[in-house]
Amino acid sequence: MIDNFDVELVLYANGVRNLPWEWGVTDCGIITRNALTLVHDRDVWAGVVGNWTTAKGAKRALKSLNNWETVIADTGGRSVAPNWQRTGDMVLGIDSGHDDMPQLAIILPAGQVLMSTKSRGVHVLRHYTQLTDVTFWRWSDRVS
Repeated sequence: MIDNFDVELVLYANGVRNLPWEWGVTDCGIITRNALTLVHDRDVWAGVVGNWTTAKGAKRALKSLNNWETVIADTGGRSVAPNWQRTGDMVLGIDSGHDDMPQLAIILPAGQVLMSTKSRGVHVLRHYTQLTDVTFWRWSDRVS
């Protein structure tokens, strides 16, 4: 894990914010994976989650995983209570309204959320409390 991951996350968010949504480039899975890689200085999903460039490819990757909770646990992640979430934690939401895929996002400083949706592209939500039906996840190599 890098020492200044919070600064790196903000720089990353500023660099991708307002980009249009695109499978395999700026979809929620890629944005979240890239952010988690910045936080942990490694791809926490390496060897488990493949890559995709289309909706069909993303669905195929998701189907091969069984479910996200299993992937998270198998890669060292654990569930975190909403009031204990912090910068660098991942958000897992129910179907985001497109293609029966889950919504993935990352917590930024001050409780903001970096996310990507087909309708808005990459954007920052003002505060995680605006989200509903989500769970928060943290990988074990994070410093308390």
